[in-house]
Amino acid sequence: MASQRTPESFIASLKAELKPVRTKYAESGSSKRLLLSTVVRACGQKNATKIFRARLHDELKNAGIATDRELIDPGLTASDSVRFALKAFRPTSLLLPTESDLERFVVSALGSEDPFRGLRLWKAQHKLPSGRRPDLICREGTSGLVVIEVKRDLSGFNPLTQILGYLDELQNEKIAVGKTLRGLIVTGSEDDNLAALINPATTRYEIQWWCYEIVMRKVDLANRPQLPS
Repeated sequence: MASQRTPESFIASLKAELKPVRTKYAESGSSKRLLLSTVVRACGQKNATKIFRARLHDELKNAGIATDRELIDPGLTASDSVRFALKAFRPTSLLLPTESDLERFVVSALGSEDPFRGLRLWKAQHKLPSGRRPDLICREGTSGLVVIEVKRDLSGFNPLTQILGYLDELQNEKIAVGKTLRGLIVTGSEDDNLAALINPATTRYEIQWWCYEIVMRKVDLANRPQLPS
């Protein structure tokens, strides 16, 4: 006899599948994405009623499972997907709105702080022979070129594959003759799977990966020096 499908059995099965989260927030490699309609069926329900979603929301919370979208959100439909993890997801308010915003931020930071110290922009969206366009190509001193690939988040993307392809094409262009090439990935989230792939022994080029954070800091007004009256 097939086991009965209940919210409890769904949660137990889900918890057994989820990977431990070693980063501050849950990322794509440590989460599981399911359609809400799939979740409903796995819980033995026919419809995602308000009462069912509220119950499941509470039971997931009690089991230590976080979601990237609130199940009690009235705008959530059966065709929408929800990600589950054993740690909270990064609030979307802590990410820049678009990749274009992130790219502009990187350009403004070139030449200043790490990892952009010593870099000067050569071209943005340079068209390679294949027609592909790296986000940014920078000069590093007189003998280096750095390809920068930015990703607001990592949902469904592998920036390592992209940047290695860009570097392979770029090394055959005139600008790269006699130059040392390396890659720099800048993202708004971390991913265990991507981290495991960035291996200096197998990636052909030096690849660095940096993750940005938006941090709020309260100004300590009480201990600031007073201006003369």
